[in-house]
Amino acid sequence: MFTIHMSASGLMPEARLLRSQSEAEMPADPWHFIPLTDLSYQVLLALTEEPLHGYAILKTIEARTDGRLQPESGTLYTAIRRLRRDGLIDVDSGGAGRRGRSYGLTDLGGDVVQLESERLAALVREARARKVLQPEGTRGR
Repeated sequence: MFTIHMSASGLMPEARLLRSQSEAEMPADPWHFIPLTDLSYQVLLALTEEPLHGYAILKTIEARTDGRLQPESGTLYTAIRRLRRDGLIDVDSGGAGRRGRSYGLTDLGGDVVQLESERLAALVREARARKVLQPEGTRGR
């Protein structure tokens, strides 16, 4: 069971707390970052296989979502800055020969994307159990 508490500003209390802490004091508990926004989730998911530069992240997201999510570059880089600040991604130092900065998942970022994926899968299972969503492979039949 997942409980999500929202404040009047729309931010989780934990998120407000994290913004006021220095990076050294930030908790390493992946639950502090859940739930992720769609864009943050897609950025982390794009980085699960290999480090990518910003444009490649953008194109990966557009391709994976069949164009349903097309973030503007400013929106993407704001999300990247936030994910870096939160310790979920970092600049990849092994990017010799690559254009621009490449970003890769940190161990914490990997834990967060896995936890969020499990949370989303649980929501899909619940929707299927309640017959709100058809079983996989039966759409349109």
